[in-house]
Amino acid sequence: MSKLISLFLLLFITTIGYGQTSLQEVITDYENLSVYTKIVKIDLPENTRAAFYRITVFQREKVNTTESLYETLRLVNSKKITDDATYDFSQHNLKSNGLAPTDAYFFTEEKDAKAFAKKNITENNCFKADGIRAMTGKLECSGKQLFIAVRPTSKEPITVKIEVAAIAGERSYNSYDRYPFSIQNETNGEVVYEISGERVNWEVFHLPPSQKADFKLANASVYLRVSTREKITVEYFIESGKKYRLFWNEELFRVDLAESGKKK
Repeated sequence: MSKLISLFLLLFITTIGYGQTSLQEVITDYENLSVYTKIVKIDLPENTRAAFYRITVFQREKVNTTESLYETLRLVNSKKITDDATYDFSQHNLKSNGLAPTDAYFFTEEKDAKAFAKKNITENNCFKADGIRAMTGKLECSGKQLFIAVRPTSKEPITVKIEVAAIAGERSYNSYDRYPFSIQNETNGEVVYEISGERVNWEVFHLPPSQKADFKLANASVYLRVSTREKITVEYFIESGKKYRLFWNEELFRVDLAESGKKK
């Protein structure tokens, strides 16, 4: 929640009807397994619209601690991963080097997760995945708290990386609407860009081609950067009361930003 507040309380009121959402990293946990089941408690953010998980099995001494589920999902349009039932989450899988798979069972009640761990009672799970090494998907379980129980399928020592990210629901900051500005997408494709008040925490937005986004801010100026999965372009300093345009810069071979009516 602090990430949202630190962005100078952005109010997103785009003309195409996209509400403001925020992908948040909920948990990244590493569990060493050899015999016993481990239970990981998940506290989802308030007003969670959708949540996503990634489970990866590694050898104990060869664990990927650098790549996160949050980073791989943050630049994907939230509507795709929330509403599109055909979206292929396997493209976000990490490469597993684990010598043995694991079972993963999801529960909404802690007592049910403990019953699974002690007595192998599985009836009350809301989702299960048996014998997996690498798996990513959307959580279909509902509730503010979830419990993921991971159980080894052999005595081979492994480390299971458990990640959960969630998209928080719409928020309204009606008292923070003093400083307006707008951005027009003049490119032929959707542009992903990020806005920050202090260049530390960044809020991700998606703007379809030929569409305009109108903002109202609590601060007179913010920073903006255009993003892709491969790289992040230069940062721009934008001011309220002005209109900006996103366009394809032929010389630099990238999406660029300029004030409307001015060529860059």
